[in-house]
Amino acid sequence: MKNIIFCIISLVIVQVSFAQKKTPFKGKYEHFLEKDEKEEITQYHTMLSKKKDGSYVFRQFFPETMTLTEMITYGKDKKTKNGLYRRNSDDGKLQREGQYINEKENGEWYVSRLGKGQYIDGKKEGEWIETYPNGQILSIFSFINDKMEGSFIKYDSLGNIMNEGIYRADTIFSQSVINEKTKERPIKNVEIMPMMISPSCTQVDMDEKKKCSDLAMLNYIYRTLIYPEDAREYGVEGSAIVQFTVEKDGSIVEINMIRGLCQSIKDEVTQVIKSFPKWSPGYQDGQPVRVLYTLPVKFKLE
Repeated sequence: MKNIIFCIISLVIVQVSFAQKKTPFKGKYEHFLEKDEKEEITQYHTMLSKKKDGSYVFRQFFPETMTLTEMITYGKDKKTKNGLYRRNSDDGKLQREGQYINEKENGEWYVSRLGKGQYIDGKKEGEWIETYPNGQILSIFSFINDKMEGSFIKYDSLGNIMNEGIYRADTIFSQSVINEKTKERPIKNVEIMPMMISPSCTQVDMDEKKKCSDLAMLNYIYRTLIYPEDAREYGVEGSAIVQFTVEKDGSIVEINMIRGLCQSIKDEVTQVIKSFPKWSPGYQDGQPVRVLYTLPVKFKLE
């Protein structure tokens, strides 16, 4: 079994001042409108519409393929989230879906890597169950007050238990992972996350080293990444989301733009990740493991 740990790093913000190009795009995305909606404002990668009841719907697209990447339903004030929310990856795969009531998630939601579960006033509660495409259970996690709390369990495609344990306040307290070769279950695992190798982080202890490495990575991205000219001209803003895997030897592989905003931003972020310096791998039970990172990069115009 491949040991893959998911990690979301702090948001990188790329902010520039630039006069946006005023270009009419009215009607470009009109086929996404429902019968009770009327197009209000359409830009290169977004559309705002108004419903008969006075509420508004904001949609964002990956413009080159016209794929819907985000839909937000607002109240009459155009600010308060009320109603259906949906977020997709650039290829249209569902990432998040549910209902907002006065800015807070409520009721049943779908969240990628967690599956379906309940929100109560913006906080995850109870069991969240993820399934395989055939409906078979993949994982079960328990939440209390928006934090993982209590037992969890993961299954393989044959229904065999591959990992189970206990969370305490969003942190793994103990877990038992099946060793594919020996079929043994080590009771406790100590995890060390992978880190970008930086000369400035060599003389600190392990806890501080991780923080130092994360900061070095964010600074590297900030120095290296350029806001693409066409994205600035057309006013493309928002958070691009990239995933990449740190291999057991510290190499960066499997770079995947979950959300690129537009093609030029997608290409730019991918190129920066490819240019990363060497990393040290992550460790679990004293052995190097593959680690999947999820990194949001926010592009903001002033």
